[in-house]
Amino acid sequence: MHIMIDFASLPRLETDRLILRSWRERDIPAFAEMSADAEVMRFFPSTLSADQSSAVIAAIQERIRETGYGFHAVEEKASGDFVGFVGLSVPNFEADFLPAVEIGWRIARPHWRKGFAKEAAREALRHGVEDRGLREIISIAPTINRPSISVMQAIGMQRELEGDFIHPALPEDSPLQPLELWRFRP
Repeated sequence: MHIMIDFASLPRLETDRLILRSWRERDIPAFAEMSADAEVMRFFPSTLSADQSSAVIAAIQERIRETGYGFHAVEEKASGDFVGFVGLSVPNFEADFLPAVEIGWRIARPHWRKGFAKEAAREALRHGVEDRGLREIISIAPTINRPSISVMQAIGMQRELEGDFIHPALPEDSPLQPLELWRFRP
C-alpha cells in the first residue's frame, strides 16, 4: 500500500553542515529505513513498517498544515543524504503541561556521533524563539533515553524536576515510562 502524501511547506533553515527543509517524496524510503532500524527506535514502542513510516510522514504533514509547526527533514549539505528529522511540533496527547510547542528529533544511525542532532536542534530552537517568537519550548523523552537527554542539555534546556510523567499512550509498566519534561525559556 502506498500512501499519497501532500507535502506541506516549512521554512528552509541552515547550519554549517545541515539543511532543515520541507519533506520530499525521495525522503520516504530513507525515513522508512531509519524507522525500521531497531537501534534507532529503541526508545519508541516499536519499529515501523514502510506503510507505517509513510503514515507518520503524512501525519507530520497534516500537523504542519494544522499548526504551522512541524518536523523538518534534515539533509547533510556535503552529501545530500537524508540525516533524519528535527523540528517543532504541537503534541497531540493530554498532559498537565500541554498545550505547548515541543522540539524533537530522530537521526539515522549512519549519522550518529557527528553532532548532527545537537546542531539541527540548536537551529530549530533558534527558529522557534527568534523567527516564531516562542517564549517557551518543551522536549520530552523517556528517562532511559540518555542520548536525547544529552541533546536537551547541550541546547540549553532545563529539566523540570517535578515534571516526570506517565505517557498516556504507553502502558504504565512500559520500560519507556516515566518520561522527563525539559523546558527552554529564552
